[in-house]
Amino acid sequence: MKRELLLSVFLIAFLSIFIACSNEATEKQQEESQTQLDETVIEEEEGFDFFLPSSIQIAHILKKSGVVYEEGLTNDPLKYSEYQTRSKRLLNLGVYTGDLAYCVLNNQNEAGLKYVAALKKLGNDLDLAEVYQTSEALDKIEQSMNNHDSLMTFIINTQEKLNEYANTNHQLSLLLETFTGAWVETMYIGATAENKHPEFIHKRLSEQMGILSNLIEGLEMTENNNEELLSVIEQLVDFKNAMPAYEDSFENKLSPEQFEVLKQKITSIRNNITNS
Repeated sequence: MKRELLLSVFLIAFLSIFIACSNEATEKQQEESQTQLDETVIEEEEGFDFFLPSSIQIAHILKKSGVVYEEGLTNDPLKYSEYQTRSKRLLNLGVYTGDLAYCVLNNQNEAGLKYVAALKKLGNDLDLAEVYQTSEALDKIEQSMNNHDSLMTFIINTQEKLNEYANTNHQLSLLLETFTGAWVETMYIGATAENKHPEFIHKRLSEQMGILSNLIEGLEMTENNNEELLSVIEQLVDFKNAMPAYEDSFENKLSPEQFEVLKQKITSIRNNITNS
């Protein structure tokens, strides 16, 4: 099946949004406009298409909903060497990208550097050195251990390069598997991390469920699905069926009981992905 990837990443505007996030006066405007930015558009000849928000975009939404940094919640960056298959590596490439976004948005720059190292090593194992070793931000990161802007730029640059690589090599599965890992990890963090405003996180997590149906459909369309990926797809389908049908409305939110189901299901999927 011939697949065409139409990848659109507006990096300059996107970077300016997140570097300026400390400006309280513009936060509302930034949140409204960010949904227009840094989206990967995947379009199929058969008419299947959807948008993939970046991991840092999702992490930012959750942070705005009160999620705070909790040490030990993210996946151990030293586990990269335990992932021996391509699917495990791609899924955890996404997980580590989500973890890096979570660290950077919470000013945990030292922890973030460990995820940069893990991403570089997993990238090498996946023959993606051109994506993760050539970021213009790497020199600045090495020169300044606490350079928040350089870590942010690394996330954005590598996402752009990964999109370009997948587009050039017609690898839909590469983007879908890495996005799956990032989406699961950010949902897991949102559901399990401490939260200053728990009344908001239910709505935000519910909104993210709007991505799930298309994500499952995309994964099912990829070629040569292996046992590991099929297991994740099966869990995602079970997750979707266990949750209320997503409705794109202002009032859409989870009940406490539904939130507990979400938390249990997303934790199980996350553990399946991150365990070797």
